[in-house]
Amino acid sequence: MPVEVSVLITADREPRRLAKLISSLDKQTLNPSELEIVLVSTGDGQAERLEDLAARRPNVTVRRSAGPAEAALAQAFGAASGAWTVIFGTETATRDAELLPESLRRLVDHAEKHQLDWLAAQVAYRNAKGRLTGLFRLTEQRSGGPVPPSPCILHRTERLRNASDNPGTGGVFADYACLVLGEQDGAEGPAASFAMTDAAASWQGTVLTVTATASSSAELAYTLQHRATGLEHWLPTTTEPAADGGTVVRATIDLAAEAEVPQLAGGAWGLWLTAIDGDGTGERVRVPPITAPSAVVDGTLVALGVTGNGFSLDLGATMLAGLGELPAGRATITEAAGGTLATLPAPGLHVHGDARIEGFLQQGTFPLPAELIATDGEARVECLLSGMAGSSPLLTKFGTSHAADTGLTLTIDPVGAMSIAPTPPKPAPKPPAPKPVAKPAPKPAPPKPKPAAKKKAKKKAPPTALTKLRRRVPGFLEPAVKGLSRNSAARSLYGRINRALR
Repeated sequence: MPVEVSVLITADREPRRLAKLISSLDKQTLNPSELEIVLVSTGDGQAERLEDLAARRPNVTVRRSAGPAEAALAQAFGAASGAWTVIFGTETATRDAELLPESLRRLVDHAEKHQLDWLAAQVAYRNAKGRLTGLFRLTEQRSGGPVPPSPCILHRTERLRNASDNPGTGGVFADYACLVLGEQDGAEGPAASFAMTDAAASWQGTVLTVTATASSSAELAYTLQHRATGLEHWLPTTTEPAADGGTVVRATIDLAAEAEVPQLAGGAWGLWLTAIDGDGTGERVRVPPITAPSAVVDGTLVALGVTGNGFSLDLGATMLAGLGELPAGRATITEAAGGTLATLPAPGLHVHGDARIEGFLQQGTFPLPAELIATDGEARVECLLSGMAGSSPLLTKFGTSHAADTGLTLTIDPVGAMSIAPTPPKPAPKPPAPKPVAKPAPKPAPPKPKPAAKKKAKKKAPPTALTKLRRRVPGFLEPAVKGLSRNSAARSLYGRINRALR
């Protein structure tokens, strides 16, 4: 099968980004044999990895060049063997880039049908700032004049090789956002030059109307972007001058099955406002959070709320909870054939059409099967209750979003009687006790001098008979005794006799 599309890619980008882009090419609805991928490299840093990729993939080739990336891409035109060529140059190298699955098939079919030489594709941006390209709102043909700036353009390969100053007959394709780009590397671009105020939303049947005031005189239009895939849809938008300056911008989102706008896939969609110039360049801002009721529309729970930093609608409540707090005064508990039935009206939901949506009513952490029933323009939650004595908060979970607190508590008394009342407010946390002020530690007293150790008095030996006799010598004999005591021999004998007597 001949190659239909050649894709030239600057390979000098982060490996994960190159892998993501190639992975999106693998998911194209084109037959793999109809797709050729040419990786153009100007360096040797990834040579081994690129050669390994080419060896494993028959539809991948690698070209090397010493020149700048754009010049290397131009030299690679001769390597393109497909009838059509798409080039992903340096403007996509510093972002996460991926093609949506039907991109190449749709571009080729449209270009062949209208015999075009080039076709610039609509581009979707995730949370982008600064000046953007490829913001095409209407699909149209353009002959003569320059090719509008876009990071995704399909070229007729033969004309691309001729390098003619006349680009030929072309067009812009806005029916499908072909390329999705992430944030720019490095410093963020400047914020948009316009702002939004007074954003509001309201329901009428199957239609959600969004209005806001923008400080811009450019062409303005709302877009919805799918949070998971990046797919975008332009919305029917009208504008009128605001009384106090600026522009009132209004858009409608019709969720009816027979609506003329493309049907929205399930999941969360973020809402943007875009200011567009004639060449498809412009800037955009996220619609700020809006307080508006969720809805059940023709059997689908549509949750309105905030994802990221802006207003979103979530078809099927995949990220946003469709139900919030429910009024306790209208809740009822009745004995039914199947058990004890709790009915919780949801007057805050907008309802169009009858529906029964399965989900859960959680008693604390214990989930019980429940239904969200929409009929006669009203909605209610029904659930057969069970449990043991005690009190449990009630939460609802419909769709894959988190469980939502109803603001209600189920109480079961010891004999099994049940009642539903508002959940009492949590007690305010006690203020933390003031920390005691640390007193400076007293200076240690100087050590007291230790008292001098007292010498123990030796116990005197009791006097012997000789000592007692000595003490009884009469006074007139005392001189003679003292004279005798001066004799060493007599003194020594006196001492021996005393020791012997002890």
